[in-house]
Amino acid sequence: MCDHGKCVNVEGSFQCVCDSGYRIGPDRKNCIDIDECLSNPCLNGKCTNSQGSFRCECATGFNLGPDGRSCLGKSLA
Repeated sequence: MCDHGKCVNVEGSFQCVCDSGYRIGPDRKNCIDIDECLSNPCLNGKCTNSQGSFRCECATGFNLGPDGRSCLGKSLA
């Protein structure tokens, strides 16, 4: 129960509180990964989804900026 989250007791039942990067699944008993790449979070880069997170990969000539979401020209980084 509550994979990738915490189980919280509520009167007569329980509730799953999901970890960051996860949302409650249709069964309301487990947390499932959010595909952050669906919202195109990587400016000038390619998004790769991972369990509970994502990673931005920059094209040749660009470096990942301090926000972890923007690919900047090497002279700007």
